[in-house]
Amino acid sequence: MRIFRSLGEVPKGFGPSAVTIGKFDGVHLGHQHMIRELLEESRRRQITPVALTFDRNPLSILAPAKCPPSLISNEQKFELLQSFGIEATFVLKFDHEQSLQSAEAFVQEIVFDGLGSKVVYAGADFRYGHGGRGDVRLLDEMGRELGFEVKHVPEIESDGRRISSTWIRQALLDGDIELANRLLGRSHELRANATPLHLDLVQTAGFQLEEPIEGLVPAPGVYLTELCRSNSDEKTIAFVSRADADSEQVEVLTLVRDSGTAATQAELRELRLRFLNQLDSSNQDASTGRVRLEGYLTQIR
Repeated sequence: MRIFRSLGEVPKGFGPSAVTIGKFDGVHLGHQHMIRELLEESRRRQITPVALTFDRNPLSILAPAKCPPSLISNEQKFELLQSFGIEATFVLKFDHEQSLQSAEAFVQEIVFDGLGSKVVYAGADFRYGHGGRGDVRLLDEMGRELGFEVKHVPEIESDGRRISSTWIRQALLDGDIELANRLLGRSHELRANATPLHLDLVQTAGFQLEEPIEGLVPAPGVYLTELCRSNSDEKTIAFVSRADADSEQVEVLTLVRDSGTAATQAELRELRLRFLNQLDSSNQDASTGRVRLEGYLTQIR
């Protein structure tokens, strides 16, 4: 997948394309539905499927106090978009200057002139341009003037509620991994460099994730997880803890069966940990009582 970080990186004459626009935080089932529609239309028209996204949540500039933590990192987002068939992603740098661009200029300069859009997919609540003045109605009007079609994609629901990054974020912060994974359509994943732990437990190895951690760390508790190694995936137990309720410092420890094979340096540089289920909601770590710890470990042996 090609990644463009400015209009200057987009090849002259790029397109024609089918474009979907959004933050794509989590690339959840709602996003995936939009992408499938985009790919089907792209194949029918024989044009390039493109995602237009942002290098950060616009709220981090517009209203920092209201900006929520991201579900995934940009690198995770790009990998997911590629895995679902997107062929090019335009990453718009959202800073104060960009926030002042008018809605009309955003559509004309980036969506139409820059990406050569012939069809644009947008959700009903899509807003863009200075002050969020741009909406789907304006997009429709400009599409008729410039010569591109706008496709309105209906919301995807689960249990009568619209699937959204906000809902998934709350599920993770509540420790409801099963709900979050169902809405994501996959297991939630953290990535980070890791440090081996030296544990006084027979046939047990451990790792501590180091900051910064890619992906939203779930609520404190004990989790059944899966460590993604280069050659295989292995069931693990992860402990998520905080010093106190208001602390932003999060500790993530994961314990695995010691197969006698040490983790490679490459695995330690980017350890990938997928969350499967919460086993205990208490704020504890791997120093918990030996009997209780052994009880957790029996679930992966």
